Amino acid sequence: MNITKLPKLPPHALRGVLALLLAVPLMASASIVLTAQSVAVNAGTAGNFFDVTLSNTGPNAITLGGFSFEISVAGAGITLTSATTATAISYIFAGSSIFGPNINTSGPGSTLDASDLWDLSGATPTVGAGGTVGLGHVFFDVAAGTSGPFSVSFSPYGFTSLSDLLGSNLAADLVQLGTITVNDPGGAAIPEPSSLVLVAMPALYLMYRRRRSVVDESAA
Repeated sequence: MNITKLPKLPPHALRGVLALLLAVPLMASASIVLTAQSVAVNAGTAGNFFDVTLSNTGPNAITLGGFSFEISVAGAGITLTSATTATAISYIFAGSSIFGPNINTSGPGSTLDASDLWDLSGATPTVGAGGTVGLGHVFFDVAAGTSGPFSVSFSPYGFTSLSDLLGSNLAADLVQLGTITVNDPGGAAIPEPSSLVLVAMPALYLMYRRRRSVVDESAA
């Protein structure tokens, strides 16, 4: 009996196959994804905003009866103030929100808790396979002199949770952090040191000429 001998795979190919096999169940299980939008703003401004969204990457539709999320911003200078239902993508409880248009939130600070419930009216809040809905339109202020990117992170379950129509927990499978990028007040890039030298050279030359003229007049 002839037995066909399988070709021997190099180590890097074996590692690639193993990684692919491990990734398949992980991708299949990531059905509920929470995302904080990334935005760019100027320092010394108020009323800035970004959206928190929920995406259903699984094969089946899901229904929600309520949600809560807690987000935090690392670093000083950013104050989370409030949240509303005015999300760019359709709000999960659009037209049937208990707390809308201003949803229930904690006080201003570097951490914000937000939550809302379906008021049992209107269409059942359903997120189809591949669908995305809004969970909150979050407002924040940026203090003058603030610089650098800031990460917007979600707290783990207990502060961030979802529930179905019966109140049972629907755990988020994946959370995607957002980034707040802060520019200078004018929105323009700060000149590099070499650029500053080029700008200052004409002024320095005029000061030199004026000083030289004064010295020459004194000598005369």
